[in-house]
Amino acid sequence: MASLPRPDASGELAERAALAGMIESALLLISGLPGSGKSTLARGVAEGLGWPCLDKDDFLEALFDARGMGDMAWRRALSREADSHFLEALQAAPRAVACSWWRHPQGEGDSGTSLADLARPGRLVLELHCRCPAELAAARFARRPRHPGHLDAQRDFTDLSLQLRRSEHLGPLGLGQCLILDTSVPADLTGALAWTRDALAVGAC
Repeated sequence: MASLPRPDASGELAERAALAGMIESALLLISGLPGSGKSTLARGVAEGLGWPCLDKDDFLEALFDARGMGDMAWRRALSREADSHFLEALQAAPRAVACSWWRHPQGEGDSGTSLADLARPGRLVLELHCRCPAELAAARFARRPRHPGHLDAQRDFTDLSLQLRRSEHLGPLGLGQCLILDTSVPADLTGALAWTRDALAVGAC
């Protein structure tokens, strides 16, 4: 498990005093491959912190229910609209655990939720990154129950595995301090909560 760098005692006190007047909000990003366990981790951490859990899929599935289901082009259009609603909610929330398949700064194409404007003055951004082998993430993805509007049954498992393998090496998003968790096994929720609380305390948030 990654550790949080700590300043010396006098430096920490000075840092807390300075940040106390600057930090207005905090955002905990949950990142990782589809099928890596992000949603499960996000819900557990949000419950432990007493924060709202904002999951992009919840916004998308609300649109499926309101607008109906269609083909892949329809799904992509609703996904982009869901991203907009999701990001608006994140910008308005003083505290939130945020879960999505994020568009990695080092990745290719425009798949995933944009990170633009998430990091801003006055906001502390932290990240919990779910590390899971692509083959295992793909197998989980293929068998997990989701809203039929996602059209998961139409996805080719071989293509999905290849896509995840191409993204597996990207790692954390790099917006703030990050803890990498092995989610090929049940995630260490206690450790994740302790790390997050410690990072929040250092950030005087």
